[in-house]
Order: sequence, then C-alpha cells, then structure tokens
Amino acid sequence: MPIVPENYDRRPPTPEEWQALEHLSQRHGRGIHDPRSRESHAARRSFARFDVPIADVFRLRHQGYSEEMIREVQRVMHCEMLRRGKSFWDWSEQEWLDTLCPTWAIFSTTHGVRYGIIRTSILDDAYMLGGVTDLRSVGIGLQISAATKTYFGAEGLSQQSERVMNALASKGYAKAEHNIRLLQQCLSMLFVLNRSPYLEALPEHLLMEVATEGRRMRHMCQRIAIGLHQLQILQPPKKKARPVSHAFEHSGMALEWYEWSVAWYEQVVDLTPHQRRQYLGRLLAIGRWLSQQAPEVRTPAQWTEELALRFRADVCSWTAGQYASAEGQRRIPQSKVGHPLRPQGIACYLDALRRFFTDLTRRPHLVAGAQAPKITLDFAPKEVLTTPQHLRRALDATAPRDIDLRVWAKLTVAAATLAESDLPQGVPYPLSFYRALGLVWVTSARRPNEIARLRLDCLREDWEPTMYDEDGHPVERFIPAGGNPPGAKDTEAEKVPTICYLHIPAGKNRGAFWIWLPDYVAEAIKVWKQERPPSQGKLLDQKDREEVEYLFCCRDMRVGWRFINSSLIPLLCARAGVDIEDAKGRITGHRGRSTRLTLLRRNGVGLDDLAEYAGHANTRTIRRYANQDPLQLHQIIKDADDLSRVMEGVVDLQAAAQGLPALRWFIGYDADGEPMYCGNQVYVTCPHRLDCKRCGMFIGGEKARLLREGEQALPVTSKVPMTPLETCIVEGDQEGAQACRAALQQIPAPETPDIRLIFNPEGLSNTELEKLAHLATSEALDKLQQALIAHEKRLEEAKQHKTGRSALVGAQKKRIKFIQELLATCAQRRHEQESS
Repeated sequence: MPIVPENYDRRPPTPEEWQALEHLSQRHGRGIHDPRSRESHAARRSFARFDVPIADVFRLRHQGYSEEMIREVQRVMHCEMLRRGKSFWDWSEQEWLDTLCPTWAIFSTTHGVRYGIIRTSILDDAYMLGGVTDLRSVGIGLQISAATKTYFGAEGLSQQSERVMNALASKGYAKAEHNIRLLQQCLSMLFVLNRSPYLEALPEHLLMEVATEGRRMRHMCQRIAIGLHQLQILQPPKKKARPVSHAFEHSGMALEWYEWSVAWYEQVVDLTPHQRRQYLGRLLAIGRWLSQQAPEVRTPAQWTEELALRFRADVCSWTAGQYASAEGQRRIPQSKVGHPLRPQGIACYLDALRRFFTDLTRRPHLVAGAQAPKITLDFAPKEVLTTPQHLRRALDATAPRDIDLRVWAKLTVAAATLAESDLPQGVPYPLSFYRALGLVWVTSARRPNEIARLRLDCLREDWEPTMYDEDGHPVERFIPAGGNPPGAKDTEAEKVPTICYLHIPAGKNRGAFWIWLPDYVAEAIKVWKQERPPSQGKLLDQKDREEVEYLFCCRDMRVGWRFINSSLIPLLCARAGVDIEDAKGRITGHRGRSTRLTLLRRNGVGLDDLAEYAGHANTRTIRRYANQDPLQLHQIIKDADDLSRVMEGVVDLQAAAQGLPALRWFIGYDADGEPMYCGNQVYVTCPHRLDCKRCGMFIGGEKARLLREGEQALPVTSKVPMTPLETCIVEGDQEGAQACRAALQQIPAPETPDIRLIFNPEGLSNTELEKLAHLATSEALDKLQQALIAHEKRLEEAKQHKTGRSALVGAQKKRIKFIQELLATCAQRRHEQESS
C-alpha cells in the first residue's frame, strides 16, 4: 500500500500537543480564534506529526481539492481525538467505526459537515492508518472499487480481474462490460478484506464469507471460485457422491414393507437416481394399498400368487393420488385428482413391483441394518405381474402426435438458417450452438435426453468406397503424404468423399450405437466444437455412471433435455413463423422424433431398419412412431410383382440349437394387433397362406410376440409365387377372390408332419389327434391335454353367448368327448408299454 503507518511518528501526544489540539478543535468563525492567526499557525506546527498522515491519505484519492477541505477532515479528527483523550493511532476498531457512523446522514449530523468526501477520507484513514479491515458496516461496499484502486492501484486491480475473466472465458463466460464491472466489484471487496491485491493470496473461506452478502455477491463469488480453480490457485472441490436420502414418508404402511423398499432403493445400481426415486414412490404406494387390502402381509416374502393376481387386477382401477403420500397428493394438480390412472401409469406400477420382487429373489439385501437372505416366492413375478392384454393394446395404440409436414419443413429450414438476430438477449450460447443443436434435432430422430447426452467425440467420418464421380467411375481415395503447407488451399484430389456418423449413448432400450448423419449437420457440429469453450471438465453421466465430456456443454454445465422444449423449439418456431402449438398440442422434441421416423417410413425404410435407427429393441414399439400411410400401403401392394411376393420369416435360434425345425413364417397381425406365425417348414406350398385356417402349426400368443421382438430370432425373407387368391387381391378382382375363397373351403388344412411342429393343438384334425394317441408318448399325451383344455374353453365361450348356436355347442361337446376317449386310449397304451 502507498501509505505505511510505520513511516510516521506514532508516539502519544505531548502536553504541548494536547494544548495545540484544544486550540485546533475549536471551530473558526465564532469570534474567538482566527485560523489565520499566529496562534493557529503555531498550533498546526506543533500538531503536524498527526496532521501529515491525514493529509497524505486525503491526497491519495482526492487530488485537486483546496487545503481548506483537508483542514476540515483534520478538524473532525481533532475533535474526536480530544473527545476520546488519545490519538487516532491508539483508537480501537470500534472507535473508528463510531467515528464514521453507520450512514452518511448520521455522520453529517454528528460532526456538522456538508461534504461526503470528508467521511470518505476518514474511512480511508481507518483502513490505512487505523488497520481496520472490515468496513462493510459503515458502507464501504458502495465505493469499494474506488477504494481498492486507492489502496492498491488501478493497474493491479485491472490485471487481476483480467486473469479471472480469461479463465472464465475459457469455460464459456462472456466478457461483457457488465460482467467485468461486477467481477471487479467483488474482487475489490475480497482484496480489501484480505489486505492484498493478489489472487494467489485469497483464502477459500473468505470467498465463502463474502458470498453470504447477497444474491449478486454470491453469484460473482461462485464465478471467481471457478476462475481460481481454472488458474489452479484453489483446488477444485472434490465431487462427492450424492447421499442416499431417507426422507421418505412412510405413513399408512407397514414398517417392514417400508424398510424392505428402502433397502432395495439403496442397493439397486442399474437405475438413475431419478428412476430409483420413481420406483420407490410406487413401491410405497403399493405398501399403502397393502396395509388396507391385506394388512396381515407386512413383508415381500409373505406375498402369494393369489395376492399378486389380486393386486394386478386392482391396480387397473386405481385413481390418481389414491395411495399417494400427503406430499404427493399436494403436488398432484387438482384437475387430475380422482381420475383413473392411464395405461402408462398402471404399467409403471406393475413394472416396479416386478423389478422389486425379481431383485429380492436374486440377491440378499441389508434391511434395517441387518442382512436379510434372498426371499422365496411361490410365483414368478414376470409371469404373474405381466401387463394385462388390454393395457398392452392401449399402449400400442398410443400414437405420437406427428407435426404437420409443412410445419416440419419450415422448422428444418429454420434450423439451418438461424442468424444472430434470432437469438434471445442475454443467452450464454453462441449461434453455432443453436444451429448444431437444432440441426441434430430435426435430422437425427433422437430423444431430447439422447441429444443432451451426446459426447464431445460423437462425430465420426469414414471414407465411402462406393462413391462414384460424374463419369460413373469409383472415386479413388487420396491421402496426402506430407500434408498441406500453411495457407495452402485444398485441391480436388484432397476432397475425399466421406460418410458421417453420430454416436448415440446407451439408452433405456439398448447400448450405444452409431447412426448416419447428413454432412451439413456434421459441419455444424464441427463449427460448434471449434467455438465450444475448451477448458471444461468432465461431468458425470448418470446413465453410464462415468465421467464424460459432453458436446453441448458450456460453463461446465451440460444443456438439459428440457432446454430443447423450452428454448430451442420456441426459437425455431419464431424463426419459421409458425405457432408453438398446433391442433395436436405443443410442439415438443418427442413429436419431432415421431415426425422424422414417419417420414423415413414413408420413404421406404423397413420396420427392422427403422427400429435399429431409432434405437428400439424390436419393431413392436416402433409402430407407434412410424405411422403408415394407408394410401402408400395400397400403392406398395399395387406395385408388387404380379407373379411373386416376398415372404418374411425368422429362424428360431433356440429350436435350431436343439436340432429342431426352426423356420417360422410371418403371417400378419390378428384383430388385436398381435403377430401371427406359421411353423410349416414348406409354408410356400400351403394354399391357405392369405387366409390361415390356424392348423396345428399356427403360432400365436406369447410365442409369436417373442419371435417378433427378435431377441432369439434371425430375420429371413423368401420370394415365392403368388397363390391364385393373392393374385386376385393384387389385381383388384373381387369376384375372383370370392371364388378362390369358396374353393379353399373344400381344401383341408395341411397336416402337421412332425409332433415337434405342433404349436396349436386346438387346430389339429381328428386324424392328427388319433395319430397322437397312437404314439402314446408323454409329449403326445401333453398335446392331447392341451387340445382338450382349449376346446373346453371354447365350449364355455359358446355357452355364454345369448345367441349361441346349439349346433356349435353340440359340435364342441362331441369334439371334447372324442379327445377324452383318445386321452384314455393314449394313457392305457402308455401303461401297457411301461408294464411290458
């Protein structure tokens, strides 16, 4: 500091100096003492060693003022020294603060002064001469920047603030004039309180203390701390694992159920924290249901199959908030309270309980501080607690709301043509950020959370070996040996054709994978990566549980998935001149994804390829997104070959591994939207291909769904000749089709050549059933029993119809009696074989 107290004479005043002080403390102009008199001059000379440091401090900040102003400051100090009976060198911190008074108004009244610079000069005296560091209680914060420049010099403050701003700029903070001014104010306060103008001397506890002074100061202290971490002056804070919260409301349920639920919550590892909290909330709601409906059941091990089926049926009638906690009921909008749960909500409760029971049966858990063994249930949770069929149909029928294609085209153009003038004021992201983010959204059909989780190295370029030049010749790949000299322009040979890929992180349905990306989108990503603040650390990916560098990251903060819906899409709508809401609701990221997938489907992309591109595990879910245009479907059939068509099928890998016939041909979907297959290995020869009679080789139900999902199946296709019925349908010959169907009624369904191909015993003919009874094997006996159960079920259904035909009932009874006789014959033959 420019003022060093040790350079002055700080001894207590002598008697002569006290006498001079009494003379100088009197205010002139009252007719007693004249400040220009010989006595006054002599008194000032006698008291000079106390007046000089006060004058030196005054001139540091207030240059160009008259000597009268300095004498006014000295007079206030004289009066205070005389009143306290000691020189200012011996004042305590509180005595300095009492002299300065809390506010200027009180100071002016107390000391009878009219100019604010008098109090400012005495404030400087307190800091530089009295050693008082913390002057915030007397208002130094209002002039802290000027005070810091006075104490340490303007150049030093500018240099230190520039260091911090450069560090912050490398993380994405803008060097706006407003930001620099606020930063300098906060740094000034820190330097004054630390009595040092150097960043290296700032202690971390001082930052934390100053941050408590208000929202603005807290905000700037956080930024300064980030800059000091980047400059490696302060050690970056250690990332602590988020503690497991136990603050869950457990009223209305058995304590044992709550403890088991929390034990599962604490030990599950393959769910994100948000998913874990959702699962736990559903388990606690189930606990409240349990305490009302089956209070004797207090632990998971006490559940029975009957109780599980009871819950499966009862949850379908739940209403919103029915078994929620008091806090949960408060958060549910009043407009939704009491309304039936949607199919998605019911499926989530069943999924949570299935997962809960499955985990408890697989591994032990620490419950209430004690190790509990694996539980044993008398039922399989994945089978008993499966989502009911009517809910699955409702979920499959849930069609995403596609955006109108004209609006979508405008949004796509808007993403590619964004300009600086389109950006909102005060946003921290540059134009390249918005353009890259917008183009990825409109071209990649990704979920908003997948876009937000893209890695910094998500872009890959490969040379395309199948590219041709204008003359139709393959393009040769050219790699320059020595590279380009600085400033050299690209040659035509160096422009290697490439394909761009985007790496999609692991999601809820599958692991990480790559998708094709248009080159203009890849170019926009490259521009953003060049402008992306470079000095950003890795952040934790909650799904992958690893530290990664995110692509869309600024100021060490990843852009959230909500940003796409709340900021990006409104920006694109404003640019495109379209409303943010249409007749189907608000435009969202998921609606954009659905629209993009529907467009790809209409352009001929198959369901399997579309499911791969969308990141779905099977084609069942993709049907919700890829809406098929009926007119386009008719056109595809019209354009089909008149003499042949392509059949789809799969190879059952499990059957193939066992050496069994493994071909399964896809027939289509039934009235409920469920897939159907045929196990006939020579399906091409079946005349009933277009109108299946559901013979013994028919495959439906759960087996067909597993084949369609493709987890243990290999897709195959085969081009086969059309049947007369198929030819008539393609050509639009309705009369011919009716004649073909009438002729087919006289042709029996093909017989099952192998017992291992019987998937539908109900469809077996009498001759085939008699052959099974003649075999007299355990497998044949099982098939006969299955056929009997199926026909008994059909008989009950026929009886329940008010218009039930007696002929149909009689036929079913006759068939059941026939099968029962065959079962008795088969059992007798088996007994004879075992006896012999």
